[in-house]
Amino acid sequence: MSDGKNGPPIRYRVDESLKVRQEIKALATRAKQAGKLPRFSAALRLIFWRLETDPLGFGEPTHDLSHLSLVIRTGAVQPLVVHYGVHVEKQFVILQNIVLMSS
Repeated sequence: MSDGKNGPPIRYRVDESLKVRQEIKALATRAKQAGKLPRFSAALRLIFWRLETDPLGFGEPTHDLSHLSLVIRTGAVQPLVVHYGVHVEKQFVILQNIVLMSS
């Protein structure tokens, strides 16, 4: 994503809470036990890349919290679903949670 000027593309800072880090670690453990760690890791890398480079083009909006200057969105890369908020003006993303898709 570019800001319309010559120069490097805009990069969003992605922040997650300790709770979200623990969720990701638990999901990775489950993926490893199921022999699906490479697929899980690839999906997670793609999600983080999209959140850093184009969070408003990834996923779908679910809520507009204009009083906080946040847009809440949900995105998915098989087998993961991520819920996150985007603060466009400050160029950061807040991860709310990450879960496995329903089978």
